[in-house]
Amino acid sequence: MKHNEESDANIRTVKDQVESLYNFFGHSIKRWAVLGDLLSPESRDITLKRLCPTRWSSRYDALVALKYRYGDVIKALDKLSLTSDKKTERDEADALRKNISKFQFIFLISLQTKILECTNAVSKLMQEKSMDLLKASALLQNAIRTLKEYRTKFDEAKSFTLALALKWGSQTQFENTRLRKVKRHFHDLCEDSRLSDGEHYFRVNVFYGCLDVIIQQLSHRFVSLNRTAQLFEAIHPNTLQHAKDEELYEAARRLSDHYCRDIDSSFAGQLVSFRTCFKEQISRHTSVISLAKLLIVDNPAVTSAFSEVCSAFLLFLTIPVSVATAERSFSKLKLIKSYLRSTMAQERLFGLAILSIENERARKLDISQIVNDFAERKARRMPFN
Repeated sequence: MKHNEESDANIRTVKDQVESLYNFFGHSIKRWAVLGDLLSPESRDITLKRLCPTRWSSRYDALVALKYRYGDVIKALDKLSLTSDKKTERDEADALRKNISKFQFIFLISLQTKILECTNAVSKLMQEKSMDLLKASALLQNAIRTLKEYRTKFDEAKSFTLALALKWGSQTQFENTRLRKVKRHFHDLCEDSRLSDGEHYFRVNVFYGCLDVIIQQLSHRFVSLNRTAQLFEAIHPNTLQHAKDEELYEAARRLSDHYCRDIDSSFAGQLVSFRTCFKEQISRHTSVISLAKLLIVDNPAVTSAFSEVCSAFLLFLTIPVSVATAERSFSKLKLIKSYLRSTMAQERLFGLAILSIENERARKLDISQIVNDFAERKARRMPFN
């Protein structure tokens, strides 16, 4: 618990410093111009970004921008601390320069960027409409394995950060902080053995602590998703291709027992028969949705013979992987029902919300044709022969 608190405190401090850097340059046109004049050719299209408290992708963008523009930021802070006419501006630039030049800060930027590289890609892919449970579970397991491997490579991460620090001219060693003196009582058996070496302290309390928390959260939060994905492995093309009849029958029976209200007990036999009939076609598919199209769309005449297999496919495809779409729909309500539309009734609000959710289809509609059809239906004048 203590390690988690200390790692959270260090990461929170780094995020505050990143936000302070953006505010320092972003709240002044002159300071932003100074930073823009020092742009290196390879980072001309990368600008500092604000840390969003809710979207992890924006945090990744902000950290990557600082990582690639770190040298330009240092030069801008040095120039402002030497040439600025305002004492408060010089002092703030000096303080920011001192904070971001620490080796621990550079290591934490590199660490957080590595973590968000894994989680940000998985988060974006899980929000895709074509994503299913089996793919999402495989992506999560891959992210967990990558983070566990990175946890064992502290020396490699330190060498990478050291090369960056030498390139940027920053500190190359951890700072040894003074430990707080703790009062000892007469019944204490030994001295308070706390970590005094800066590198050892960072390795145990920050590096390991941060990675342990993110690995634990990824494993704990998606337990139900992984369990559900394991239940539906029976209808995955890889299982249908390589599993034996007994293994496939047992996996199908577990699925039908769990969803006994939706899938009948005859599902196991139908699935084995489905594999026998469509063995060659199954070998050319890699996802459950393609198998569902093969059975329901391409071969509708045989759906009555494999009714429970169709039910399993439809049940799998209707289970949502994430709630991102629903959350965005609720977020849109603030834009739809604004101050100027405060008297909007429920029916109109419902219609505008549907248009916002299905905006891709709404943009493809021919509005002029719809208006003409509406005008023809509502026309009151009678036609004369």
